[in-house]
Amino acid sequence: MPSLHPSLIKKIREEVAKGKSKSQVARELRVHRQTVAKYTKGIPSKYARKKYTKEFIQKIRQLTREIGIKSEVARVLDIPYESVIKYTKDIKVRNKTFGERTWEMLKELMEKGYVLTNARNPSTKIYILRKHFPKIQWVKIKGYGIAFLPEKKEEAVRAFIQRLGKKVWSYRKLRKITKLFETDLTKEEKLGLVGGRRPMRKNNSKNQESQTFK
Repeated sequence: MPSLHPSLIKKIREEVAKGKSKSQVARELRVHRQTVAKYTKGIPSKYARKKYTKEFIQKIRQLTREIGIKSEVARVLDIPYESVIKYTKDIKVRNKTFGERTWEMLKELMEKGYVLTNARNPSTKIYILRKHFPKIQWVKIKGYGIAFLPEKKEEAVRAFIQRLGKKVWSYRKLRKITKLFETDLTKEEKLGLVGGRRPMRKNNSKNQESQTFK
């Protein structure tokens, strides 16, 4: 096993001393868990010989089935990755972990309720997330995409409209977009986006409906 730089060894010991699990420190610092264990002998761990109730073990197993990523279950429950492995040996999952960028997108999605795709957040990462979290919704128009949680669809549609960057919209275009999110905007928001113009009456809507969605 190659030796580590003294500054990295110090960092490893400090993080474990703070109460982080050795598996978490290994993931964050990108070193092997055995390496962390080697340099942290003698440091008390809040995870040492911890016993779990039957109810908690059942929760571990349930989350493993729902999330499908054992390392994420460990992070959510704040327990060692090895504990998840121990109690879910019979549960098969598709992936054990995500790449760093995918994790960051997932974190943003959980915090804000949505994440916009761009060069830094490629749509391919959204496809990966949706395989493991089917509840994530996905909308894409003219090269612009957004992933969002159903309960955050109102915030998502507003963020998406702002991302598209148009100053003045038509009512027809707004309806097409909000329909994709299965939600709607307030009358005040619509008026602001269409430049203060009131919607045309039905008998005069023929010209309006002839507009094409760009």
